[in-house]
Amino acid sequence: MAQLPPMPAAFTAASPASSGLRAALAQARVESCCRVGDALRRTSRTIPVVPELLTAFAAYSHGTEFATPAGPCVAVEDVEPGTELRAMDGSVIQVLWVGMLDLTPQMASRLFTEGNAPLVRILPDRYGYARPSRDLILGARAQVGQSKQFAFECVDGEQVLPVTPPGPVRLFQLVCDRPGAELIANGLGVPGFTLGGWLEQQDPLVQGIMQSFLPGGNRPGINGVRVA
Repeated sequence: MAQLPPMPAAFTAASPASSGLRAALAQARVESCCRVGDALRRTSRTIPVVPELLTAFAAYSHGTEFATPAGPCVAVEDVEPGTELRAMDGSVIQVLWVGMLDLTPQMASRLFTEGNAPLVRILPDRYGYARPSRDLILGARAQVGQSKQFAFECVDGEQVLPVTPPGPVRLFQLVCDRPGAELIANGLGVPGFTLGGWLEQQDPLVQGIMQSFLPGGNRPGINGVRVA
């Protein structure tokens, strides 16, 4: 049997933590795309979604634009592994993995308690001139700022607002080849998502669900699978 090529050095994941399994709260069709060798590997599965998984798949709403080295921005739905983006420090970073999830009102009602919205809207200039340059819609569990707070923790009722969509919303997450590099989304610096660092903090339920979406595919276990 042919062996898969080695994973990029930016990827890492730890052993599963020892904590109990929990009941799934919702079912959703989730997708990912990563590069294995010279080919793109696309995975699409219906999985049980618990709130923690939203961090890995549901950060940026359809239409969010990211700065590129060439100047023009690229919409998140057009980003694929291999796409080059510009970081806040001016350096060039490459996308390694893309996660996607369609958030429906039904799913939101299962995952979020009353009074908590599944999306967060950051109004223009909230963090300074053109930061963001236009509305930025994030998943409630997207990471924001250098402290990597969840977006829902930044809601102030004035310039950062909770949003409950009337219909399905496609959300995306990006993993790049330089863990921690700050991306530019609608003009606002946002922390790059470190999938491995996040994954090692999750319990066996989440780690098991994530396994088939990683570059190593369906190989048993996740030790040694590298996931930026």
